[in-house]
Amino acid sequence: PLDPGDQLDHAIGIHLTDAGLAELGNVVEALLPPVIPFREIEGEIACDESDATPLTYDLADMDLTITAQNVALETSEGRMDIWMFITLGSSPSTLDISGDCTFLTGLEETCGVQVPVTAATVHVGIEMGLEEGVFSSNVDTVEFELSPIGNPLDDCTLSDAIGTLLNQNQNALSDIILDLVLPELDGLSTEIESTLNDGLSALQMDTEIAFGDGSVRLELMPTALNLQENGLFIGMGSRLTPDALTNCVGEIPTFEAATEAWPALTGEAWTTGLPYDVGLFIGRDFVDFTMYNLWAAGVLCMEINEIQSAPVNTDLMSVFLGDELDELFPQRSDASLSISMPTPPTVEFYEDDPVLGLIIETMHLEMASVLDSRWIRLFQTSMTGEIGIDPGLTKSTISPRIDLPDSLFEMEESYSE
Repeated sequence: PLDPGDQLDHAIGIHLTDAGLAELGNVVEALLPPVIPFREIEGEIACDESDATPLTYDLADMDLTITAQNVALETSEGRMDIWMFITLGSSPSTLDISGDCTFLTGLEETCGVQVPVTAATVHVGIEMGLEEGVFSSNVDTVEFELSPIGNPLDDCTLSDAIGTLLNQNQNALSDIILDLVLPELDGLSTEIESTLNDGLSALQMDTEIAFGDGSVRLELMPTALNLQENGLFIGMGSRLTPDALTNCVGEIPTFEAATEAWPALTGEAWTTGLPYDVGLFIGRDFVDFTMYNLWAAGVLCMEINEIQSAPVNTDLMSVFLGDELDELFPQRSDASLSISMPTPPTVEFYEDDPVLGLIIETMHLEMASVLDSRWIRLFQTSMTGEIGIDPGLTKSTISPRIDLPDSLFEMEESYSE
């Protein structure tokens, strides 16, 4: 049993299936630098151990371009692995060389250079956990694997020598490129971890719901994290704390939650069997417990002191209640209208529109007035019914619609002076 202000562990579930994670890959792809500028690059290469003078080189400004071909996110117990399949290329540039390279000695020339389109793979592993309502993540060091690069030189004698070198060691140039690229990707792990933490932090909520004289503090916090074969699941709990308990509803009973575990998730909608990318699961207990706390805080109790800017008094109410009220109050007297519910409203979920039904078991409309120098209750009417609510969710908007049935306004007099 739950009292007002207690935590409900199974409130809202968020499920990203493998297909949803694939769409999330677009976010990760945006973290890759599209261009890595090479500036003031120089060094030396030992083409052969017998070279008297190692080959020195000086590369003019060149831009290395990165194009993402595909991004895959894979989940396993407590871990997410990101695989980015990319291609590298470059703008044309020049390379000044001097020294010896195998059978070529005393080289002193300038070559044209351009990195041909070459496949590469970037891998980042992330360990994820949840402890006492706080997410934790640890991002591994970026792993970069580059396919062997073909001969990038032309218009010079060394081009033939490089061809010979690649026949001996096909990764010779790839290793040089790796040494240049890896430092530029060092920050990728930090960016991924920061983006991940920002996204997870955004799931938590702490806000106030106020209406009339009552208010409730609403908190949402993570209570479950499951990385499994069919994606990522995050379970959210809720806590609604009334600012104060009202006396307008009478005795406040405890709330009995109907659910004690998260539902089984397969990546398919329960009723239609259609696959989804992202599933948002709203627990009936969460909605019912929300209404229960709003009810306990008095948010659903209303005092009506004006109707269309006119103060409520016996003269005004006689327009609705007839001459009997005039006979009881020959002189105008102050009056008030109030709306209250002896029990909290509950919800039902439906497959058709409206998908949500707010069930009002009993709602009282009461009128009180000053008679013989004291406030008395003159009459009470009761109503019951169900209000249909359609959230109106689309890909880009939320346009809720509320359906008030005529039967809701069919009142039954339950008390009268």
